[in-house]
Amino acid sequence: ARDDGDAWILSGTKSWISNALEAKAAVVFATTDKSLRHKGISAFVVPTSAPGFSVSKPEDKLGIRACSTANLILDDVRIPKHHLLGQPGQ
Repeated sequence: ARDDGDAWILSGTKSWISNALEAKAAVVFATTDKSLRHKGISAFVVPTSAPGFSVSKPEDKLGIRACSTANLILDDVRIPKHHLLGQPGQ
């Protein structure tokens, strides 16, 4: 994730996400400060309706078919600062 003034910009893919097709929002963990290594990871609430957010086709699993599983694709998704959970790196 990168800081863009009044928003965060998220890009990347999250794999094997349960209930991805039914979700209205996702909690996404992303690196906000690489210099802090594992302490530079932050959590964001990302609405699935945000521009640049998409869900891949469902995975064809061998079992546990009661819930969908798919990838989340974030392509320069702009998230307002107040969608950050807690403080950066917490």
